[in-house]
Parts: sequence; C-alpha cells; structure tokens
Amino acid sequence: MVWNGSRIDNFSPTRGLRKGDPRSHLFVMCMEKISFYIQKLVDDGIWNPINVSRGGPCISHLFVDGIRLFCKSNDSHIRLIRDTLEVFCEESTLKVNIFKS
Repeated sequence: MVWNGSRIDNFSPTRGLRKGDPRSHLFVMCMEKISFYIQKLVDDGIWNPINVSRGGPCISHLFVDGIRLFCKSNDSHIRLIRDTLEVFCEESTLKVNIFKS
C-alpha cells in the first residue's frame, strides 16, 4: 500500500472505523473512490440521480457519517446500487451494514 508517496505495510482491519479513529483518513479515501465511481456512472448516463426540486440540482450521493445514495426508483437502479456496493466492498475490504441500509 502507498500512503503519501511512501510504501507502508498492508493491514487487515478486524473491525470498522469509528469517528476519531486515527485511521479514519483511510475511510475518507475509500469514500472518495466510490464517489468518483458513482460520478463516472452518472456522467456515462448509467446512474440517473434525482432532482432536488424543479430546475434544481441533481443528487446521486452524499456523505454524512457514511454514504447516502440517490437514484431513480426502479429495479434496474436498485441492482446498480447493489452491484456498485459489491464492487466497492471487494476493492476496499469494507463491508456494508445491511441492518442500517
């Protein structure tokens, strides 16, 4: 793993990151990665975000103590969210808390 241009040892987390955890910067980096991934899906016309109001901005995701995902309400977008989260979990080794989802 590379951090700030220097190679560091890999580690395997045994529990989730919490607020104030000294490794929370890793969580932020993971959130940035999924943010870029979702934005690419939006830019490619695959992920259809929701409009906040008529003529207002579109929202695909927000970060507030975790991630909130927004898209059209249909089966294909639910599958897209599931697939996106599966890819994210595989690449980041983080897990989705189904009980909070």
